[in-house]
Amino acid sequence: MYGNKLSPLMLLYLNGNRNLKGLLNSEVPETLVDVLAANDRASEYVLNIVEAISNCSLYKPIAQKFANMGVVKDLMQILSEAENSQAIQVLACIEAIWNILEVGGKEVVDAMALEEIAIGLKKIFVKVIKQGFKMEDKWLRNELCILINYTLNSPLSHKYFLTKDVEDNMSFFEVLLKYATHDELVLQGELEEDDKLLFTSKEEDTEFKKLLWTSISSLIKEDTAKYIHKPLVDHKFITALAFYFGNDQTVFAAHRWQAPQLREMQLNALSVITNIIVIMPEEFRQVEGHKILIRFLSQYPDTERRLACSKAILNAARHEFFKKEFAEEGIMDILMDIIQNRKDNSLELREYAFQIFAQLCGNCRPNQKEFRRKGGIELIPVSYTHLTLPTNREV
Repeated sequence: MYGNKLSPLMLLYLNGNRNLKGLLNSEVPETLVDVLAANDRASEYVLNIVEAISNCSLYKPIAQKFANMGVVKDLMQILSEAENSQAIQVLACIEAIWNILEVGGKEVVDAMALEEIAIGLKKIFVKVIKQGFKMEDKWLRNELCILINYTLNSPLSHKYFLTKDVEDNMSFFEVLLKYATHDELVLQGELEEDDKLLFTSKEEDTEFKKLLWTSISSLIKEDTAKYIHKPLVDHKFITALAFYFGNDQTVFAAHRWQAPQLREMQLNALSVITNIIVIMPEEFRQVEGHKILIRFLSQYPDTERRLACSKAILNAARHEFFKKEFAEEGIMDILMDIIQNRKDNSLELREYAFQIFAQLCGNCRPNQKEFRRKGGIELIPVSYTHLTLPTNREV
């Protein structure tokens, strides 16, 4: 956005130009798709065809037209069959798919919810990780992760990520978990002694880790719980996430990453934990996750991390056994301090504190008594007095 106006690129996506409108009304899109489908993948013309598709896809109606004609499947086939992940054709295919998805919108993302596309993404993803050691390979790997996340935006695609592949007896979800947890489990001594770290703390690898977590989090839903529970347990996903929330700053995580990096990793980990608590509360309890969250909430003063942690605590507090354990760990004192300290804590954070209190006290007499004993009842009207109410003019 340029102020209140759309950017020139967004205007091109939506309105096109004279040439793109002319192409839309011609048979060029159909011809490109037909030639790509019929042509030998090794043909010298394939690159030109892919680049033409990529450029034409900058106009939304054409991008949607390409998707409806199934061109993404052909592009994915080129990707999965490529021997060299850095081949020009591979990079051109990724750009073309990217343009079709970004410009085409939700309809195009839903059109990508096909088994062939999930299989193709998995093949090229594993190949790039195993064979790619150059910086270009790492950026390609990250771009593939973005494509994966685009695909996962459609719930229609989820079943293909959860189905085991007959070739390696692993689902795409399990492959994502493998690389999302490996280094954290190695550092905690949870894997074999000869296992080595796969990734560094450099920007491209930390970005990859966050993209992996986003992909996994997209599949953590109540309706997929029966399919993902065992893989999450087998790969010790919660244990891997807990790595970023140590007792103090002597934890290796604090030395492996710079402070801004660690903060980003913690925020992303908390986002995933917020989802996973809903379907795996017992497993979260086994690693003393409730204690980790309380310690984290009191350890860091910045609003963003405390807010992310509060969202996770709120989801956890919906489970009866956490209500008592949160109270025993002193969460009420922390929440009272957040509510009373209006200077350092945002309104949103204080509102979350009240919501957590509501969950903790719901159908729990001991917590209700403790809340009353600590002056929580008297705190409610005092807190509302300090809210800024709208004037008649603002209303």
